[in-house]
Amino acid sequence: NGWVSPLPLSPPDWPLINGFLEVDIKKADGTYQGVTQEWLQLGFARGLAIPSSEAGVANAVHPNAILILQQLADRNFNGLVQVADTGENPGLITGSAPVSKNNWYPINMYDPREGEVRDTKAGVDPIKPANTCALGGVMNLVEIDVNNLRRWLNGTIGANGNNADSIPQAGHLLYFSDRRGMLPNPNLVPPAKRGEYGFEDVINSASANGLPDGNLEGAEDVSGDGLLENYGANNIGTGFGAANGNPTTRISCNAATPIAQANQVTGARHALRLVNGSLGNLPTMANGTGGFTVGSENPVYVMGNYNASTAAQFANPHSEAAVIADAVTLLSTAWSDRIGWANADVPGNRPATTSYYRMAIAAGKNINFPNIAGTAADFGTDGGVHNFLRYIENWGGQTLFYQGSLVSLFYSDYATGTFKCCTTVYGPPTRGYSFDLDFLNPSTLPPGTPRFRDINAIGASQDFTPQ
Repeated sequence: NGWVSPLPLSPPDWPLINGFLEVDIKKADGTYQGVTQEWLQLGFARGLAIPSSEAGVANAVHPNAILILQQLADRNFNGLVQVADTGENPGLITGSAPVSKNNWYPINMYDPREGEVRDTKAGVDPIKPANTCALGGVMNLVEIDVNNLRRWLNGTIGANGNNADSIPQAGHLLYFSDRRGMLPNPNLVPPAKRGEYGFEDVINSASANGLPDGNLEGAEDVSGDGLLENYGANNIGTGFGAANGNPTTRISCNAATPIAQANQVTGARHALRLVNGSLGNLPTMANGTGGFTVGSENPVYVMGNYNASTAAQFANPHSEAAVIADAVTLLSTAWSDRIGWANADVPGNRPATTSYYRMAIAAGKNINFPNIAGTAADFGTDGGVHNFLRYIENWGGQTLFYQGSLVSLFYSDYATGTFKCCTTVYGPPTRGYSFDLDFLNPSTLPPGTPRFRDINAIGASQDFTPQ
């Protein structure tokens, strides 16, 4: 949990995040089996390259890893591995393999929708110095290598994957919850964590720059308790040597001082990223039918082609897939965390490429609010159904092919950043959206699909002889 900070902290002791890691599977007899050690023994690190959605894991340190928690350090911020010396000699050694425990960075990325409260650029907006980003947009990721999970469930790697019961739901469900950095809600009696960010002060209509003002607006109350929650920022700056309390605080995100990339995210800014999930890589039942559903208390980022591929597009066989999460952001096959950091609020320099996604998505959205003077005409909307899938790249000239079904069931209370486009967050794609006809058949719905039943009364009669 402890990443070395380049800045002095006050107090000087490093704050570890409390908690534990646990991975369990449900077996056919209804009991649960812990497989945490088994997953960790398969590895939990990768190289600098994000796993490719087409060709397996690129630059893999642990090629069989399912749960990926760290990556090799890119201290020069050039996309190459820089291996730290073991301590006898100062400085860096360029190499291709780790030689000490100090060669690792967390997997952090910048989400400008979460970080930027107004659609204005750093270096242009006077309160946003160049090469900076906001604390609230620095997201720490746990990655799941979907293909390695499939291999484990099939018994190709590991020992206990085929003990997971896939029969009742016609496939596999993966539930993810990361409450590291989450603080108890002080408005509850007794105070308790309830899976939310804990910071709602994100609209601030009376402020031209959108900085937190401490006043509750109706559309900020995503938890629906009538109270303005801002307690979630009370530990957000600690890991970066910055002040707590304000997620709009700017920190360095450039090569010279890679504070945002290299350090620990101490607040409730944690998410799941699904990687290596192209066509044929998603879990199914042993007979090749059924599907795979991911349910997450946190936001989910889907990186690259998912349940589809560039060459085969939406061909068969495929998995009946779904993602149910606080919010879902789609990253193209061209996405790079490094490029994202170098162009934290310049989407034109974060080019996407045509990508394919096939899954149902149930996720949260924002509450609409009146447009604020000086902002784009659509600021204050939730973006509409065509922006329900979240983006943080420049998709201009590229097509996002999506086949599935979109359901909005709630307001996001972890990814509370408002919808905004297109100066800092993204450039919209050509939308190749279509409904997946599989979902017309109850037998081919994704595992765990919420189901609603209506009973229509067609008549009534009085029974004088009940049995």
